[in-house]
Amino acid sequence: MGNLSKKKKVPLYIKRMNQPLPHSKLIRQQAEEALKQAPGHISKIFVRNLDLIAAKKQPLPYFQQVFFQIEYAYGQLPVKGNKRDAYMGLLKQLHRQKCYDLLTDSEYLTACLALAECESQWIRQPAQWVRKSHNPHKQFVELVSHLLVKYRVPAFFYSVWLRKNAKHQGWFIQLAAGASVKALEKMPVKLTKKMAHCFMQAPDALTVEEALRYAQVVGQGGSESLAWAVCLSFLGRNGFAQEVFWAEAIQFFVQADAFDYRELVDVLDYLQAQYQQNPDYSFKGRTTRALLRQAAEWHRQMSRLAPEVEILTWERCGVREIEWEEVSNEVVLKKTCIQELLSSTALIAEGAKQRHCVANYAHSCQKKQIAIFAMFTDLFGLKMAMVTIELNLQNRTIVQVRGKLNRSMNTQEWIWLQKWAAQENLKISKWVAENAV
Repeated sequence: MGNLSKKKKVPLYIKRMNQPLPHSKLIRQQAEEALKQAPGHISKIFVRNLDLIAAKKQPLPYFQQVFFQIEYAYGQLPVKGNKRDAYMGLLKQLHRQKCYDLLTDSEYLTACLALAECESQWIRQPAQWVRKSHNPHKQFVELVSHLLVKYRVPAFFYSVWLRKNAKHQGWFIQLAAGASVKALEKMPVKLTKKMAHCFMQAPDALTVEEALRYAQVVGQGGSESLAWAVCLSFLGRNGFAQEVFWAEAIQFFVQADAFDYRELVDVLDYLQAQYQQNPDYSFKGRTTRALLRQAAEWHRQMSRLAPEVEILTWERCGVREIEWEEVSNEVVLKKTCIQELLSSTALIAEGAKQRHCVANYAHSCQKKQIAIFAMFTDLFGLKMAMVTIELNLQNRTIVQVRGKLNRSMNTQEWIWLQKWAAQENLKISKWVAENAV
């Protein structure tokens, strides 16, 4: 018999490229699932869609949320100049290095856009970068270091590329080029030489704002515990408003007699209210004991006035609630729940049950700076409060957990919290972990 040519099997992604786009949502989902089983196929689809976007054509309908974000970002970059080419070059190099987690994650794609916008500051080109790690975050740090870093930049600073803060990104570029901390442009805090050193040594888990607060405390001789308490309070995310007053407050706490730092948030809430009523409020002649007593009395008064406070509501933050059931013989004996509080009324009720000041956080919740969750047990419909949880939405970190009268978590509550954090990919601050019983 004559030689028979064996027909080569055509991969699914090639068929999809050369055939009309599938109209059925189910077919598209099945095709996408098939693609996910073969990273090489994802790669080819990715490159094809980048080329289609650059040519102002409709991308193939796979991983639509990803390519919608890329297409929108590409359109925001100026036509003139090199930024569009830099953006596409960056994404294509990530695909060559098989960094699929970075390419399909919204936060990392946002970071790639920010990096492309400062392409004039690159000291090396993306094409020269080689992946060394399988961990997505380490890949990202390696990439940023390759593009921008000539001199050491603290680990916490790399997170600025995941957030839309051009000023902090500018600080990163300045530090990476060799500038000193005290030379950074538009620095909101007056740093001494020691504070600047502490800033560069701040813990990796902090944001830039929190690291500045950390430096203020430790740089003046304050303890690590006080530093964590300050930087994880609202002072770590208030944009350094009324900084002259708050810098004086921090200095007061550094020099103050020892006190339970879990009470710091209550005192800060009290001080904020005093400053709003009297901008000339002074710490001169005040003692820690008197300030704690005045803050406690103010909170009692606020609890009595709570029904008169403006009612605010807000949308869910996106972090899922959770419920665990204890079952015996197919009967649910008890539930342990973590639920988000979505109104000032709910915060007031939680504060009344727990006798703490969570009601004062309504505006921060509405602005999506933080989210407040309540952990409680449900025993045949009887709900019993356990602890209140504050989640910093900027870095998805649990920064505060308080029970009745500001008590610490017990062992079982700590176990539930860790389970929830693991499920939702949340971080737990060092301050919270160290104060767990």
